[in-house]
Amino acid sequence: MAPALPPGTASAYHAFTFGWLVGEVIQRIAGWPFADVIQRELAEPLELDGLYIGTPATQQPRAARLLMPAKRTTSAAFEMRLRRLQRVLSALRIPFDATRTIDALLPPGVETFEWDAPETLAASIPAANGLFTARSPGIFRGCPGIRGTSEISSYGNYPVHAGYPPQARISRQS
Repeated sequence: MAPALPPGTASAYHAFTFGWLVGEVIQRIAGWPFADVIQRELAEPLELDGLYIGTPATQQPRAARLLMPAKRTTSAAFEMRLRRLQRVLSALRIPFDATRTIDALLPPGVETFEWDAPETLAASIPAANGLFTARSPGIFRGCPGIRGTSEISSYGNYPVHAGYPPQARISRQS
């Protein structure tokens, strides 16, 4: 496969590659496997029941099963939809290359990968297989109404800010 960009002109990472790189840096700094870092440094101190990247076998029954459509979109049909999206984006003068983005997020073979297989859930794949309860990311991101707080103000020696700014409420007018 040819490089997406001419060598030396720009830097870019595949979504999964970026996760592996960041995960490896975290492991080397911490001196522990990535899954252990997530548990020791995030899940346990923040009491995030159900937050795993590399799910223990005892917790796997809690995972929802992915239901894939019986008839999957063919590659040709998907490419046709992608070309249509790119035409719309180009007409709106939005500088976005949908094909490169899809190539980065969906590598060849990913459509047949078994994301909910026990072996996949057990593996620590930093960019791809986080398992969470609905409550866990809300607490981490400072979701209002969870544990009575709108923001987690600190974690260890590091400030932690809400992942998303508060959203304006939209009321329906009669």
